[in-house]
Amino acid sequence: MKLPGKTACFSRAGLAGLTFEARGGQQEKLLNWCISHQVQLCSIQAGDTGFTADIAAADYARLHAPARRCRTRLRVIARRGSWFHLRWLLQRPGLVLGVVLFCWLMLWSTNYLWAVRFVNVPTQQQQKIRAVLSECALCEGQRVTEQKLALAHRALLSQSENWGWTALNFYKGRLVAERTEGRPSVPVLQKDHRPYVAAADATIVETHIESGFAQIAAGQQVEQGQLLISGERPARDGTPVQQEPLGRVIGLVQRDYQAVRPLWEEYLGKTGRIASKKNLICPLGTIQFAQRKPDFKTFESKTVQEALCLGPISLPATITETWYLEKTMQERTLSEKAAREFAQYACLMQLYSDFPDAKIAARSAEESWQNGVLTCTMHFTFRANIAVRAGAS
Repeated sequence: MKLPGKTACFSRAGLAGLTFEARGGQQEKLLNWCISHQVQLCSIQAGDTGFTADIAAADYARLHAPARRCRTRLRVIARRGSWFHLRWLLQRPGLVLGVVLFCWLMLWSTNYLWAVRFVNVPTQQQQKIRAVLSECALCEGQRVTEQKLALAHRALLSQSENWGWTALNFYKGRLVAERTEGRPSVPVLQKDHRPYVAAADATIVETHIESGFAQIAAGQQVEQGQLLISGERPARDGTPVQQEPLGRVIGLVQRDYQAVRPLWEEYLGKTGRIASKKNLICPLGTIQFAQRKPDFKTFESKTVQEALCLGPISLPATITETWYLEKTMQERTLSEKAAREFAQYACLMQLYSDFPDAKIAARSAEESWQNGVLTCTMHFTFRANIAVRAGAS
């Protein structure tokens, strides 16, 4: 009697094989039945009360009927193969379905933003970039498209003049923002042949002429609008010689400024009433939590965004919280000292608006009160550059 070889037996066993023991009865008849019905057995070994053999798990169930007819008892000794290791998973289909669904979601959600990373970006500028990305609908949990990336890139370039190069790279859920420092460009200056005139009545203290032709000297009194540096003068033969006028003329100026300040005023102030709104942005959409809608006529809003993380792992979701602070028109009363300080400060701002480089040599103040309103007049003596281009506003 020729039985199948071990190789043929394991090729039929596939993912599952058994080692069984047959005891008693007509064992030879059972073996003949296996040969006639092409049930492959291998590693057959005779024992004291029967024999042991290896069989494919799919063929073992076919042995029960002939074994009963042959009065032979069958008992499984060992089980082999991947089927018996994975059988507990098949008994829990929800677990298998969850793993498959999780893998599918991972592949599907790669088009959504999971995390934002920065390269060569200082910490103080990262919040600025995040704000620009948020305005372009690019935050954790939102779908990323080429149009959004192009819009955000243009917005970053328009708001960062000091940056030389900016890039936004998106790959499998991660958005990387990179930048480099820009090099200062040398501006191409256009020559301006307009002469310099005096911006105020003054006594000339110093002259610093870089080019052009000076029309004044130190110690000279000038009036507002008087020519200080010209860009043209005739040569000996009468031919006009032109030069671009450049330079500074420091003069001693005396000027008065006036400011009016009432003791009471209305201003838009906060009342202390607050309303908030919180949303969760994720691939499923925007989920709104319990919120209190503001019923304020005038308010100030502030939005804070925070990426949702599970420990060190970033998730494709963003929690957005918006705070609404109510504001109303309110009245406040100032003391005379505070009103005086506000008025004097306003006079100083007028001075530095006209002459940014002014150095005050002396000052005095006059004030008058009428119906709770302060009128303050400040007298300044200061040194400043009085040279301005003719026709400049």
